[in-house]
Amino acid sequence: MTPRRVFALPRQQSLFLPAVLNPFVQEVKLAKADIIKCVFRGIFLVPIRAIFLTLVLMVTWPVAVITTFLHPLKGAVAPMTGWRRFMCRHVMAFLGRSYYFFMGFRVVVKGQQVSSAEAPILVVAPHSTFFDGIVCIVAGLPSTVSRTENLATPIFGRFVRCLQPVLVSRQDPDSRKNTIMEIDSRAKSGGRWPQILVFPEGTCTNRSCLITFKQGRLNFTTMFVFK
Repeated sequence: MTPRRVFALPRQQSLFLPAVLNPFVQEVKLAKADIIKCVFRGIFLVPIRAIFLTLVLMVTWPVAVITTFLHPLKGAVAPMTGWRRFMCRHVMAFLGRSYYFFMGFRVVVKGQQVSSAEAPILVVAPHSTFFDGIVCIVAGLPSTVSRTENLATPIFGRFVRCLQPVLVSRQDPDSRKNTIMEIDSRAKSGGRWPQILVFPEGTCTNRSCLITFKQGRLNFTTMFVFK
């Protein structure tokens, strides 16, 4: 007797393409129990968290002022060294972890982060929420790409300066070219500069998949993050 071929799906159905989820749509369905939890936690936990967050912020801002004292306002022309680098990588990072801890975040790191000499670019994906910035704290305050106007933001402008960001100016028509050149220069500095953190997707998704990386930020070097 000739064996019959068995298909996992009927032949007609197997020719259909699988359903593709829309990565830009977030559907949140909360049960009544979850809604009740949110209400009670909002009443009791939010005030407590707000108090601790304020205390951490009151400590972090003076530390940021001391770290960036007499440091160039319009962006770093040389990497921080000595005690400034220690303050950024250890003290500010610890305070940042404390800030997110009192917000309710628990971070588990798997693997070992390599040095900036081996991986000058730190790629983060998928990008789904404002709170993804916690990776900047966990990674030891790497540099970011930021608008020049962010340096003038009250309180938080000092925090941005601690990151030694690559600055982008909307008024400068050559800003895009200068930004790529600056990133390329730092990436080839042999580890003198901190790692540069980028979100290559360029937008937020619902974390169901990775979307196409914007090559404009990634065509200047080869990137490896963990070993």
